[in-house]
Amino acid sequence: MSKTFGKASDFYRVRIITLEQELPPDFDWRDDVLYRSPKESFDMIKRTYCLQVVDLDSRKYQVLKEYSAKQEATQEKEMVEEDLKSFTKMEFEKKYEISLSDDSTLSIDGENVIEEKRGDNVNVPRNLS
Repeated sequence: MSKTFGKASDFYRVRIITLEQELPPDFDWRDDVLYRSPKESFDMIKRTYCLQVVDLDSRKYQVLKEYSAKQEATQEKEMVEEDLKSFTKMEFEKKYEISLSDDSTLSIDGENVIEEKRGDNVNVPRNLS
């Protein structure tokens, strides 16, 4: 049975993930040319730095915020790590709106939907009278 209360640093850690997306160049279309081949390399790479909170037990994560500059993400990570050291689990979850619990519910458009659990005898005829 896992712990449910204690220091936030016993349950979570914070990390920065760098996402890179190659942006293709804009094509220079003309009316007299039907097709123009793209350049060999991509001109731009878009980098996004995602600040994530990771549950140490389940390895599930939640993105807190995305940044375009690494320095901003690093500064925010340091602040969140300070909160991890000083807050309890409940205080940390409340402040950062963490929802990594292992419920059997799914949230769809604000409604909670409970997953239906079926037994092995799904196709067995039932007396409906």
